[in-house]
Amino acid sequence: MNIPPGVREDLRRQKNRTPLQQGLTNSSYEFYYVGRPTQRQLREHVHIPHWHGRLKSIKCQERTWVYTKRQGVNYKAKIGKQCGRRTVIGTMICWQHLKDRHNLFIDDSNITHRVGHLLEPIGKGLFTVVDEGDPDTIIFRAGEVILYYYGFPLTDQEYEHKYGEFTAPYTVGSKTRPDAPLVDSALFRSVAALANHRPEHSCNANFEARYPTADHTGPFQYAIVASKNIKGGREIYVNYGRTYRINRAGSADHITQSARKKPPDFF
Repeated sequence: MNIPPGVREDLRRQKNRTPLQQGLTNSSYEFYYVGRPTQRQLREHVHIPHWHGRLKSIKCQERTWVYTKRQGVNYKAKIGKQCGRRTVIGTMICWQHLKDRHNLFIDDSNITHRVGHLLEPIGKGLFTVVDEGDPDTIIFRAGEVILYYYGFPLTDQEYEHKYGEFTAPYTVGSKTRPDAPLVDSALFRSVAALANHRPEHSCNANFEARYPTADHTGPFQYAIVASKNIKGGREIYVNYGRTYRINRAGSADHITQSARKKPPDFF
């Protein structure tokens, strides 16, 4: 069959679509956020953000085929049939492909906090798989990209409205590349957003701002890159920066929970 002009370009564009161009739907999870002001912020009447939103769901992006239609005829290219599993907490990659193709899995974090008299995980964390044949196998070597960080792009004005002076728990930016956009994963909870914060000396990975070309053109991406060799069974830790605060004034109260539950007490 002769492929009409333009069909190959259509297929190529579909293959390279960003996640936000591939159809998001609302999930059954809700995110709640309220700033926790300091005494100074209360005196100065700073904007205290108070909002909630539904987390988005998207199909796993691993694929085997892609399709296009021209003049009533369907065409397909062998570049990936999309996996049918939907993802919410850890969007973009389902648990099976995350493990089989990316050597990662999601589980309760090793970081704990006190709830009453008990120590409980602060939430989910991102871990490297264990090679059962050789537990000492290095899964990611220093300088190797672990995952890319996806989310909704934010302008400075949108960031100010949503977070103001308070901690933005799922937002990534770059001081070394001020032209790089802010990316917020609060409502589009990508797998990379589950890498938890630790002090720099305890981290095994870093955020890096990357462009596909030297002149900073093309689709921009943030990457989580291994800062040292990482063996199997290790949790991925990154440093969120000096302005990141948690569980104290100047930070924020936030939670992700089933949308069927009543709003949390702090909201």
